[in-house]
Amino acid sequence: MSWRNVVDMTTAVEETRCISNPPDQACDQVERLRRLLQVAAAGTPDMSTESPKQVQRRLRPHEVGELVARYDAGSNLSELAERCGCHRDTVSKLLDRAGASRRQRGIRSDRVNDAIDAYVAGASLAAVGAQLSADPTTVARTLRANGVQIRPRRGWPPS
Repeated sequence: MSWRNVVDMTTAVEETRCISNPPDQACDQVERLRRLLQVAAAGTPDMSTESPKQVQRRLRPHEVGELVARYDAGSNLSELAERCGCHRDTVSKLLDRAGASRRQRGIRSDRVNDAIDAYVAGASLAAVGAQLSADPTTVARTLRANGVQIRPRRGWPPS
């Protein structure tokens, strides 16, 4: 059996399956299979069907030292991760391995009263969060933990 026959038979089977299945998934698969079979029929040696692997880049010791210095200077994990092109969990692990002293998560205890005062004065959770460099959800959790009643969102029914 020649490649041409295999391509024709496979195409017919896949086109039938395409009609029977939701078009967005099956037709994409048919098109991918058709391209792969054309590559195989042409005799091209590179028939790789795998996705390209993610590039793994190891930071040099001086780069890890720079991360620690930036973290100690006040940068957060997300900023450091974006800067070095890796995930924030990776930055966290690198800081742990380097023995960096980790900051408290959430709003610092010396700023909680500032958050309460701003929120009670009418500022939104987002505004308080922006003022303290914290997520609005973190602000809400901190305020609740300190006995502050959270206002309903504008336009939402009271809970």
